Amino acid sequence: MFHSREAAKGDMSRAAVEILGTNICGKTNGFGISDKYAGGGEGISSSFFAYTQTLSNGCMATHEKWLAQAAAYLATMVDRVTIAPELGSLAGLGDKQKWSREATDASSGRKFAQTTKGYYVMGPGVMEEGDVVCVLLGGKMPFCLRFQPFGATY
Repeated sequence: MFHSREAAKGDMSRAAVEILGTNICGKTNGFGISDKYAGGGEGISSSFFAYTQTLSNGCMATHEKWLAQAAAYLATMVDRVTIAPELGSLAGLGDKQKWSREATDASSGRKFAQTTKGYYVMGPGVMEEGDVVCVLLGGKMPFCLRFQPFGATY
């Protein structure tokens, strides 16, 4: 439950959604719309958009509407100082409950992580450091693979 403070490994002063953004995504400068995302292709150039899309498993109406809903949620969960002014303004246009419901449903039993190339991943709850996240040839959905040394297989 990324919106609870109990899930934040002893840091009761910040919500888990903020700690994920800081510790996994490296957003030590806070949340802003202009931060670039790894690769920046396929219409996802904003790190914030990619972060909130990953947490909600891509549940999106329109790009602008979804950004507003995610911003509204974040504005209620983190210290306003960590939110860039343009994101704070956008928050007034969104429905925090809509994003929260979608993200809670999408993230149930799953883990959020960042790949070595900087991509955000919402993977299975059993995902561990060292697992390989890849899109198989001809596919669109990423898979989480784990090397099995006894059979030299994944």
